Amino acid sequence: MRTKGRKFLPLLLLSFIMTAACMPTVALAKSNEDVTAEITAEVSKDKTSAEVTVHLQNTGNEPVSKVRIQGVLPEGLSLEEGDTLTKEEETLAPGSETALQYTVKAAKTQDNGGSQDSGDREESNQNGGDKNPSPNPDQNDNGGNPSKGGDKTATPSSEDADAVDTGDSANPVIFIVVCVAAAGVILIVCIRKKKGKGLLSLLLVAALVGPYVIGVLPVKAADSRQGGLQVAADVALGDKSYTLTADISYSLPETVAPSGAVLTRAQWIDELLVAVNAPETEVVYDNETLPFTDIDSHAKKNQILLAYANQLLPEMGTEFRPDAPADREFAAYTAVKALGFQPVKDIACADAAAITYKQEVETAVAMELFQLTDEAFRPAEELTQAEADAALSKVREIANVETPEENTGEVVYDEDAIIIPEDAEYTMDGTTITFTSGGDMITEGSIFILPDQTPYKAVTVQKTDGAVVVETAEPDIQETLDEITASGTATADMSGFIPAEGVTFTEAAPAMAKAARVNVVDVEGSLAAPGKVNFKIHKKIGKGELYGNVAINLPKIKYKADVDLGWGGFNIKDVYLKFPLTIEATGGYEVKKDGGSYVPDDYIPNGGLLELGKLPIAGIPGVTIYAQIGIKYEISGKIEVVCNIDGETGVQVLNNRLRKVDSLEADVDFKALAGSAKIGPSLSGLLEVCKRWDLIDFGVSAGPEASGELLIRNTELMCIDANVFLYGELSALDEGVIGDWLDIGYTWEFWKKENSPLKANWHFENFSRVDHCTYEEETGKIVGRVADAADRNTSIAGATISAYQGDSTTAAGSTQAGQDGGFEMSLPAGEYKIKVEAAGYQSFECDVTVEKDKENYTEVLLMIDEQYEGVTGSARGRITNAVTGEGIPGATLTLRRGWNKTSGDVVATVETNEYGDYRVEMASGNYTATIERDGYVTVTKNIVVFPMDLGMQSAAMNPNGEDLEAADLRVVLTWGETPSDLDSHLLGPTADGSDYFHIYYGNKRHNEDSVRIADLDVDDITSYGPETTSLYQKNESGTYSFYVHDYSNGGNSDSTAMSQSGAIVEVYLDGQLYKAYPVPTGKTGVNWHVFDYDAATNTITDVNQFTEDITYQPNANARMAAIPVPMDETK
Repeated sequence: MRTKGRKFLPLLLLSFIMTAACMPTVALAKSNEDVTAEITAEVSKDKTSAEVTVHLQNTGNEPVSKVRIQGVLPEGLSLEEGDTLTKEEETLAPGSETALQYTVKAAKTQDNGGSQDSGDREESNQNGGDKNPSPNPDQNDNGGNPSKGGDKTATPSSEDADAVDTGDSANPVIFIVVCVAAAGVILIVCIRKKKGKGLLSLLLVAALVGPYVIGVLPVKAADSRQGGLQVAADVALGDKSYTLTADISYSLPETVAPSGAVLTRAQWIDELLVAVNAPETEVVYDNETLPFTDIDSHAKKNQILLAYANQLLPEMGTEFRPDAPADREFAAYTAVKALGFQPVKDIACADAAAITYKQEVETAVAMELFQLTDEAFRPAEELTQAEADAALSKVREIANVETPEENTGEVVYDEDAIIIPEDAEYTMDGTTITFTSGGDMITEGSIFILPDQTPYKAVTVQKTDGAVVVETAEPDIQETLDEITASGTATADMSGFIPAEGVTFTEAAPAMAKAARVNVVDVEGSLAAPGKVNFKIHKKIGKGELYGNVAINLPKIKYKADVDLGWGGFNIKDVYLKFPLTIEATGGYEVKKDGGSYVPDDYIPNGGLLELGKLPIAGIPGVTIYAQIGIKYEISGKIEVVCNIDGETGVQVLNNRLRKVDSLEADVDFKALAGSAKIGPSLSGLLEVCKRWDLIDFGVSAGPEASGELLIRNTELMCIDANVFLYGELSALDEGVIGDWLDIGYTWEFWKKENSPLKANWHFENFSRVDHCTYEEETGKIVGRVADAADRNTSIAGATISAYQGDSTTAAGSTQAGQDGGFEMSLPAGEYKIKVEAAGYQSFECDVTVEKDKENYTEVLLMIDEQYEGVTGSARGRITNAVTGEGIPGATLTLRRGWNKTSGDVVATVETNEYGDYRVEMASGNYTATIERDGYVTVTKNIVVFPMDLGMQSAAMNPNGEDLEAADLRVVLTWGETPSDLDSHLLGPTADGSDYFHIYYGNKRHNEDSVRIADLDVDDITSYGPETTSLYQKNESGTYSFYVHDYSNGGNSDSTAMSQSGAIVEVYLDGQLYKAYPVPTGKTGVNWHVFDYDAATNTITDVNQFTEDITYQPNANARMAAIPVPMDETK
């Protein structure tokens, strides 16, 4: 930081400016604003010739015609044979260029150094090389050269000078008077030394405006539309110097009419969206909700809808007319809207009455997107490609400003401000500051700056006992600062995050933080990566609870403050605050009753802002940025939602004009809905200067909004048809001083129901989204639980489970995991691919089968933390013989990504060793292992490859060799590490049907007449399994039941250990794998009734329920009470 002192050099310079300003001036037509010209000469090595190039480019916004470049040959030079001094172009479009090239040679000289010989003179004259080629007959006789100083820059030609009536009436007396007045003011400033900068500004205004006021420079513009330039350059050939010149003339159209290609409305919108880097988002509208009736089959349909969704289009009824020519007003309006400007005043021009959107056009002209011609805008003229290119170039310049990576610039204090030295000694008590050293310069009314860069204003100053006691007040920014020139890219250091009240925040690594979480506070947060923070939310609101996970990535903050606070007020040249960000949010709102979720009869709306915290981010000294994070909600009933937002947002004031910065993309989905909801993340930004003043501020919130009526069918199916769309709101200048200066604060609804990029009608059943109403259809349920792979006891609330059929990219159904990680989703019977997603975790896919009228359980869906994406991990286990329990050497495991995948790309293969053990190392993730070995039935096993050891992930194979005794029914039980002992129980009738048998650890074999009926082939009591039960001789009319009992927790009927064990029961009929049953999740109990087997029909009936006891019903079709089965609980 620095103060700006008063110097004499600016005053001296000002005197020269005034001198030049008061001299007689020649008026020109707009010739040198339309084209740029340059002349260059490349001299040969022997210095006898030079290759001359006159380069001309149209740098204006209009085409020029009848272009003529006329080279002038100085006396003493000749033109190369075959070359010409003239180049003509019928038309030169904006941005186009042309050139005249010729070679000149030094003329032959006589021995006495005389003039050029007659032959060369004749050749020179034939090629226009006379002594005075200038079209001005009054020009002095110097070979037609206006300058001999070697200047290569373009200067007005004499033709144009003579063509303009300047009306010059400069009076040297006036010049003398003004100079004397300036000298007097300078003297006063030197003596008084007060507010020199303000007086300097006044002098500068006087110097520039005064001549016009007093009539020194009355200028008459040329009536014609002719333009011209003259360029010159020095060249040395032989022992002489020559000045090469060229005259350039051209014509401008009297009125600007379309020239060249004319853009259609759709083409302009397409090119405009590219210029502002609009996200290539697919806009989703149902056909009946399309805003225009004539775009459905158009190639630019999505671009038009994107422009509509972002409110770039003016009012135009039901037809867009995509192939009609775009006019200048349409282009100006849409360009201003695309850049996010908030217009503030009407255009003042000759044809303002013909302009509908006067404020937008005024902004377009002020920001130099479009130009006025003869004080007219010409709103209805068709937009040419040349005009479009010029406008889009300026659009890109505004939209694509590069922010420096480093923090640069400074805060400049007013020249009268007192800088307290670093070694000053002082104490503070409220508004009173007592200096024991370093405060002697402070006087009443002065502004002083403490070493911590905080400014104060001295209200009273008392000096007692060597101390200076100052009573202070907050100063005004304009009396404290002279200018601010700060910009850069600030890094968001999340270690400085300040949690809001009720938010518990840890700096633990993600995996540790998850393991340590308990649901005892409103919100818990943890650091994830640089610039990233995760939140887990449990907030009581009304009768229900707002819950979910929010991950916010805010790695960099872009800022700039270029503000002049000098004499005459403020000038906001360029101030902006931009947040590039990514937000991933999953969660919802529900009311709990009797342990379950329900929708209350009265939907009580709840709304507000749940603050999560704020983050201070340091810029240059004296500049601090604050980012405020929260969740905005308006909800009633029950909802579950996923919301992912990516892009950049913020606000800018450019040349005192406000514009929003918005390139956000949103991907949202309601997984459950019964009522209405508007919910999404909220982010606010603030740029603070000197710990005193909020310079610029903004706030943004975006997310999904939906509402619908609940209908309960007589089948207890709850249906709701909902209107779903995105909302997006950005407010700016509500708090900062810029808002006060400009007297403006604004809120944009950049997404709403009418223009949302997502607008659809979705159907929900039993709170879950489905692609169509399944009422009276054959449906089933997918039921499961989502947990952390590092600890399957850690549930992942808010995880999203979406079901897809075939290659469809539209979900057939979708839901979210509840607080216990559990979920269920109703779907029509069929094969599905489910995708499992959650904030902070790697997503994966799992194939499932939905059977009608059944609860189809999945394994516990284990998710891996996203920090391990791409990190090498491992998995190990043992493949055993289901009958003997011995390891199977030489078994091949073929691995594919995802779970339950039996086809698709193979990512790895591995074989078991001599003990039947396998180990695989590869990228962390979820995989399916297809296990094969001659003599065994092929099986699959879902495994997790993880950087840390997850224990044994084992499987059992059923032998099918001819030398083995075949079983009518074989059941194989496997599970995880805990509980250590799960037991198989098979109950069935004896051969004559008079009694039943019970195969378990207490009775491992049942024989009748020396014939083996059934047995427990393997009993495992040390985790994993397998436990294998086989039925060799069935009673053809009997019914058999299979149970699993949790021996480890047998005395605790409230235990959830078996439900979380990852147990799987595989059933083999006639030697072939019939079905696998994952244990139901989210259950309590120690007895799991898996299935019943009807020998007469050779069919399996799913039961899949936890029961209080193990019972046996001799005949499923008989009206007989189930028989309680006694067990010996000792081993």
